[in-house]
Amino acid sequence: MEARPDMTVSEEEQQISELVVRLTDKFPHLTPRCVREEIHRIHRDFADHRVREFIPLLVERIAERQLSRRVSYRSISGRPLSDFSSTSRCGTREPGRDRQHT
Repeated sequence: MEARPDMTVSEEEQQISELVVRLTDKFPHLTPRCVREEIHRIHRDFADHRVREFIPLLVERIAERQLSRRVSYRSISGRPLSDFSSTSRCGTREPGRDRQHT
């Protein structure tokens, strides 16, 4: 992901959309909805920052760390992610099920 000092809002949104696709592919055991919601939640945390050029990169790094923890925690416990958090809609994807990138 490339940071640019003159990034427009639409360019930032495009980079976030591309990030959703990349991380959905990188974390195939998480649902696309889970990945998308985590990325958008992190992105919203930066909404009031004036300097925007590094926001997509920061969102990517934070999201990768958070999603990795979800996968690692599930693999250690063997329990579905939904068992750990009542507010999380993050579940695992069924093997062989088609993914949707939105």
